[in-house]
Amino acid sequence: MSKSKLTFQLVLFISLSFTLFSCKTTQNKKEVKQHFSSTSKELMTWISENNDKVQKMPAKELGKYKRMEQKEIFLAMTPKNKQRVWVEHTEDILKLDWNKKEKKHLKKLHQYLKENKTLFDDKQSKKEKKEFDNFMKNWYQYATDELKWTRKTLYYISVSFDNVYKKKNSSELIPIDPKKRVK
Repeated sequence: MSKSKLTFQLVLFISLSFTLFSCKTTQNKKEVKQHFSSTSKELMTWISENNDKVQKMPAKELGKYKRMEQKEIFLAMTPKNKQRVWVEHTEDILKLDWNKKEKKHLKKLHQYLKENKTLFDDKQSKKEKKEFDNFMKNWYQYATDELKWTRKTLYYISVSFDNVYKKKNSSELIPIDPKKRVK
């Protein structure tokens, strides 16, 4: 694969990740109903009626939902809870069997998510967004170039909340639910 094609794919992947990270918060029921109008009525109703549960939902529980449901539930969370869920998710990923280099790299992402409290805030400055873009670009670049992680592995780390396991002596992540596997 050519370097320019790989760079384009990397930038596209980062952009998709940033979209998930920076999704705006819907804070009242009217906004929630407007936002979820493109998804099933049942999901919209459930989220509206279970806002307390949604706000407290652990990453592992969120990972049990289908991907579109994960996204919609995540979007209904406050910025503080979005951050909490991502920190929990990276903690769960860190518990898997990684080598020292991989674990160190994952800890960088975890620490960044933990320390940057405005990542999911609607009022994030352009400077903060640019810093995040640069951090993620460098983080992905190292993961692909040095650690040889696949897009699938990066997806399960930084885009999806799917509950995963790791093959022994491999960096491949596999969802516990086989219906959620990315091809």
